[in-house]
Amino acid sequence: MQRPRRNIELKARDRDPVASLKICRALGAEDCGEIAQRDIYFEVAHGGLKLREEEPGRPHLIQFERANEPQQRESRYRIIELGDGAALRAALAEALGIRGTVVKRRRLLLWRGVRIHLDEVEQLGTFIELEAVAPPDSDLAHERQLVAHLRDALGITDERLVAFGYAEQLIHGSLSEQGNSASHKHDDRRLLFIGDSLVAGVGDPAGMGWVGRAVAASFELGLPLTAYNLGVRGETSEQVAERWRAESLPRLPPATGRKIVLSFGANDTTVESGSLRVAPERSCAVLATMLREATSLGLPVLMVGPAPVDDREQNERIHSLSTAFADVCQRAGAAFVGVVEPLLASRTWMTQVSAGDGAHPGADGYQALADLVIAAGWADWLRG
Repeated sequence: MQRPRRNIELKARDRDPVASLKICRALGAEDCGEIAQRDIYFEVAHGGLKLREEEPGRPHLIQFERANEPQQRESRYRIIELGDGAALRAALAEALGIRGTVVKRRRLLLWRGVRIHLDEVEQLGTFIELEAVAPPDSDLAHERQLVAHLRDALGITDERLVAFGYAEQLIHGSLSEQGNSASHKHDDRRLLFIGDSLVAGVGDPAGMGWVGRAVAASFELGLPLTAYNLGVRGETSEQVAERWRAESLPRLPPATGRKIVLSFGANDTTVESGSLRVAPERSCAVLATMLREATSLGLPVLMVGPAPVDDREQNERIHSLSTAFADVCQRAGAAFVGVVEPLLASRTWMTQVSAGDGAHPGADGYQALADLVIAAGWADWLRG
């Protein structure tokens, strides 16, 4: 069986393709001209499968596996040259089903084994893609260095990085209005809450939690919405990050006003077997990655910080983490609501947490948390 090829790749929005082309030429990159490409993606259980038709060039089938990450990432792939692309397209469409189609014009440049793609993608805009092709025995360190050098030379900043491929962006309506009017989005406002047990409302005898109360208040404010509660008890930031994309995107179709509320962190500060479940610097890195990914998908995010528990030493760690989360959100341009200080001062919250399991309040405590979120500009954020 053919061993998969490997490369290190990076994708980013390209705000000035003319300037990018000039920089690449100044670096000595070989300009191979423009290629018109049409990629048909098929439904598969693992990785991706696409049929590429291009002019100039011959059709070929590409099977690939890669992570959806905004930073450098390894991609493994196989390329099969084809004689009759139309016949295979029809057969695969019948057998597997078509997931989506991407049409683009690609300016191809080559620099020290790195393929530089200046892409103009229909419905999405302009992008720059770097692919450092690796020989079979490479440990990928050299390829990573090449991509890092080009990224610096091209001035690609973190906020321009894109985690998802073009097909995923089109399927989920990212980076593009896709013809949606503002009035239609307001008619179909969808909000996803994802996080830990406080998002789930654990301990509330009314079964609403702060999320249910915030949603009820939204209707009272004349802001009806469809809400999805994806809180999971005991989860850390890392566990939330592992599942958020897969659980979020099917619930947030493109032709809607889509937003996400994140809330986690207290479980990160729990000590197990003598060490923190998640170190604070790792918690912040996870949040920063989630915010970048959400931005690349065009999803506004509100982060509700971790809440205090019935443990003084842990509350100090929670307070420190909440402050760090606020800084991460500020740098990413995401909204943040800090709740640890006002809830520490709330007799209702602390009394109910202490009377319960030490981490979760009753109905009145959840109302106090909901009131903080609503008072922090909830209605304005929903309307924005």
